Amino acid sequence: MGRVWDALKNSKHADNMLVIFFSDHGFHLGNLDRFMKSTLWEQVASIPLIIHDPRRKDAQSIIDPVGLIDIGPTVLDMLDLPPIDETMGQSLTGLMNGDRNPDRAIPTFFYDDVAIRKGRYRMIRYRDGSTQMYDLENDYWQVRNLGNEHPEYSHMFSALQQTSAAYGFKF
Repeated sequence: MGRVWDALKNSKHADNMLVIFFSDHGFHLGNLDRFMKSTLWEQVASIPLIIHDPRRKDAQSIIDPVGLIDIGPTVLDMLDLPPIDETMGQSLTGLMNGDRNPDRAIPTFFYDDVAIRKGRYRMIRYRDGSTQMYDLENDYWQVRNLGNEHPEYSHMFSALQQTSAAYGFKF
């Protein structure tokens, strides 16, 4: 990738080229005794997403949850093209301009299981109805389930239900 990047930066198109780098999923490398990609934990849902816009000179990191579904609306917005009708994705240009959206819930689906990342929390609902909720700021590796007695549990469960329904997922 470094050689391709160097070639692009040294080309005549360096100042007018939008470059987006991403992957389709993360991977467990032994954490939680997992060596695969088929879970609903943060490490599998969290992927690299790098947007290079030559008009922006300073690099920045966005910490609010976003999804791959946002790439299309972002590219259209950055190219001043009209948005896609009826898409779940959102342009990320607002975040790139310093806006925040920490309360947006981003879903992850795996067969009949669903999870959301919303702010600092990740909530998972399995097909048997059981749930897990984690505070990613204090427990990134998700080893301490906060349980349904946590003060944010009902709020997160409601967000999980609403987000799932918005994406057509029923449980």
